[in-house]
Amino acid sequence: MASIIKKSIFTLVFVAVVACIAYAANWMNGASGSAPASGGDVSTQAAALIKAGKSSEAVTLLEGALQKQKGDENLLVMLGSVYVDNKDFEKAAQAYKQALSANPSSGRAYLGLGTVSLKQGNVAGAIQNFTAAMKADPRNPDSYFQMGNMALGSNQLNVAMGFYQKALAVDKEHKPTLAILARIRQIADKARATQAAKS
Repeated sequence: MASIIKKSIFTLVFVAVVACIAYAANWMNGASGSAPASGGDVSTQAAALIKAGKSSEAVTLLEGALQKQKGDENLLVMLGSVYVDNKDFEKAAQAYKQALSANPSSGRAYLGLGTVSLKQGNVAGAIQNFTAAMKADPRNPDSYFQMGNMALGSNQLNVAMGFYQKALAVDKEHKPTLAILARIRQIADKARATQAAKS
């Protein structure tokens, strides 16, 4: 029984880490989150370039736009996202920090910094930034989802479930949260079935 539970916990931790990184990549590419409030046409063009896999063109477009629209939070967050995709974490962190200079309560910039921290293996920094994102924008389910993944990655299932429930309280259709909860249920059902078969 203990080995089954241990295996299940390891699987859940693995799923959480993969989900956290995969979700961050999807979020960065505009698959989640709200539409930008500014940056207009440039944001749309950059998103299309990113989706088409033309990240260097997106960087050029965004950097050019930022010459004219200095300190535009949305463009800086998007630029940070492209840098994350390119694995240039220093430039990504710099773009997110500039976004925070423009808007110190930018939940999206904190989420970006949390993702950078996570990709660099800095779990404490990721938690700090995801927590700041929750405080900055408590209506964004992505922050709670990421904190749930961090808790799940630390074998704190009850804490993780609390964060996932908060994400669903904000957005009952939050696809990443629904997906991870479905996976957790699937793993738990499999562990119960395995245990029942051994009894």
